[in-house]
Amino acid sequence: MDSAQVLNAVQHCEDILRETQKSNLESRIWPSENVIIDRMLERRLELKDVYEELHRGLGEIPFGIWTFLDSVLGVAMLWHPEAISEQRASRQRLVELNSLIANVAENLADLINERSEISNDSGFSTDCHYHICDLVEEAASSRHLFNSWLKEPIQELTGQFGLKYWPNLSEVVRVLAVDARRATVEASDTITKAATSAKRPSKSDFVRALYVALDDRSERNRDKLPIDFKLTDGAMASLVNCLLDLGAEEVVDGIYVKGFRQR
Repeated sequence: MDSAQVLNAVQHCEDILRETQKSNLESRIWPSENVIIDRMLERRLELKDVYEELHRGLGEIPFGIWTFLDSVLGVAMLWHPEAISEQRASRQRLVELNSLIANVAENLADLINERSEISNDSGFSTDCHYHICDLVEEAASSRHLFNSWLKEPIQELTGQFGLKYWPNLSEVVRVLAVDARRATVEASDTITKAATSAKRPSKSDFVRALYVALDDRSERNRDKLPIDFKLTDGAMASLVNCLLDLGAEEVVDGIYVKGFRQR
């Protein structure tokens, strides 16, 4: 590309960024995305090669460059290293909570069983709930739709079928324990899975999330980006450095990105 074409490519991409920022300001949304856009505008020299490649590869595709920039802004806003660390922590906490719930539910089921045994075998009893439907009815007592549509049918079922047809409370609680014990924690989307798949956190988490986000916006998934469009390793490195606001001692280069892809 000659100098005029390069200038045009840079101007076109920056116009898209400015329009996105203007829309955010008018709608009072995504302030963190606006910070990223400001950074990209300030570091335009680092992104010149990115804009050239976008114009060359996507310039003839309606909304192609916009789709690309929209994707990378979203990843930079939602999947920066701190956010990825929080996601990893959330995954670990879910594992811990399932273990805690399983243990507590098993203990609670044992306690409910013991209470029932004492009530049945001694001269004392309690007025606690013993029927699952009574428990459901009280738990949902403040729900208008339950009271309007479900309360009466459940009461009819409770009267129609005796206790032998229903699980007792300890059995219900025991199922909570089994359910929590066998539960697996899985990512709910492809970017979350990509960003948190490595055992150790690193900048590669963000790069992986970025590639997956762009793939999600490809023609393979009925969006605007050609399946075969990829930034060169050097351009992707420039983009990552800018999006993450990496200093001179932290920057990645084309060799880093190439090594990542090969891994």
